[in-house]
Amino acid sequence: MKKIVILAPISNNYINYFDAISGDKDNHYLIFAMERHRDNYPETLPENIKFVFLKIWNEEYIDYVISQTFGQQIDYVYAYSEEEIIFAAKLRKKYQVTLGQSLTSAEEFRNKLTMVKAAEQAHVAVPVTGRSITCLI
Repeated sequence: MKKIVILAPISNNYINYFDAISGDKDNHYLIFAMERHRDNYPETLPENIKFVFLKIWNEEYIDYVISQTFGQQIDYVYAYSEEEIIFAAKLRKKYQVTLGQSLTSAEEFRNKLTMVKAAEQAHVAVPVTGRSITCLI
């Protein structure tokens, strides 16, 4: 059985991941979602799926719950919103998850300045960002 963490601060109505996993009895799921989206999920859940509903998104608390639930070994971490990509990558690094986006790659994706520098190092033409910012001010 794989241990899978899903970071899902967005509504299940937006991306219906719950229907995709609800029939999977071969893996254990730990899903973090916002309390305001609780009504988007069924009242009863399969034994292998655990939800943690949060009033506020707290990365330290999420990490604590993961370690208390799964110990120091998880197999997959999925982020269902762009804002959680770096946090998911940090969890992958901490729990030595080999599949998924690395922390360096996640930071290049989320931080536009880092993305531009990485593209320039790879000899990809990029617009002059300093001039673009000045024109907008």
